[in-house]
Amino acid sequence: MSENPAPRIVRPKKPKASRPPLPPPRRRRRRLVEGVLVFIGSMVLLDSLFGERGIVEMMKKRQEGRALQQEVEKLRSDNERLLVEIDKLKNDPATIEDVARRELGWIKPGEKVFTIRDLPPVGR
Repeated sequence: MSENPAPRIVRPKKPKASRPPLPPPRRRRRRLVEGVLVFIGSMVLLDSLFGERGIVEMMKKRQEGRALQQEVEKLRSDNERLLVEIDKLKNDPATIEDVARRELGWIKPGEKVFTIRDLPPVGR
């Protein structure tokens, strides 16, 4: 007699929780390493942009350097002008006379000095 196997009873599976299944340990480790590398890369990028020796600080220093260079050029031109004035004061009698008249009020014999004063404002 042929025996029929007993009918198999299939139970419906219970619905699992709605969260996704955990990845295998190898994938989890890889994601962790990738996350750490992304974090480190982000920190390096931020430091290179805004850090002590970053691009923003470098741009500020370049601007300061340009301002200092302009100041140096101005001081050099002032220095050159003053050296010419010193030479004239040492060697040019006309310049010496002009300074004496202007700053000391000296006059030549026979000259007359006229002083013009402003009148005080009339009060109303």
